[in-house]
Amino acid sequence: MLNSEPSKKLSTIALLFCVVIACKSLGTPRVFKSKDGKFQLTVPADWAEAPTLNNQADISGANRPKELYAFVLTESKSDFPKDMTLDRFTDITRNV
Repeated sequence: MLNSEPSKKLSTIALLFCVVIACKSLGTPRVFKSKDGKFQLTVPADWAEAPTLNNQADISGANRPKELYAFVLTESKSDFPKDMTLDRFTDITRNV
């Protein structure tokens, strides 16, 4: 049984060791940069660049096994109405 103090300490150490190993196995996040170097997108280590995801994207990445995708389209701020906010733009693009 795990009622003794040394057993509890050993179990705690073993659990912490497993957590540390699991976190390290996730890997270092990857950074994808736009061709001009002005923009970047940080994604988990298991993602890959996906240039064919969207031909107009400045940056694109994917985790195809998990069916997760991200891409960045840049547009000039002057192309939008003066009262456009990032929150409003996000709402508009998500509801298309």
